[in-house]
Amino acid sequence: MLADEELDTNANLFAAQAFRILDPDKTEVRFNGEWLAKLSFAEVVSPHAHAHRLAPPRAATTREALRCAGPISLSELLYPPMQAYDSVAIDADVEIAAPTSSTTCLPAAT
Repeated sequence: MLADEELDTNANLFAAQAFRILDPDKTEVRFNGEWLAKLSFAEVVSPHAHAHRLAPPRAATTREALRCAGPISLSELLYPPMQAYDSVAIDADVEIAAPTSSTTCLPAAT
């Protein structure tokens, strides 16, 4: 897991990139700690009830990362459905993510 300072730095870099195409005055930036930190165990487990198996990696970069990364932590397995929950929690109309995050955005769209 990344330190809070590194997360803040990454968030600021991402926002700066996004604001190259988005109007900052018409864009709401939120942090998922606002809702994820408040979830009960049951609320964390619930989104995973619909993920019966791990889908095969779609992007070559994801396949390569899985091949080279070694063991996958439980938090890495839980992260995609929880990231998808972000869109539901804030009732998002649009979600912007890196190309490597495409598989984490798909559950929210279904």
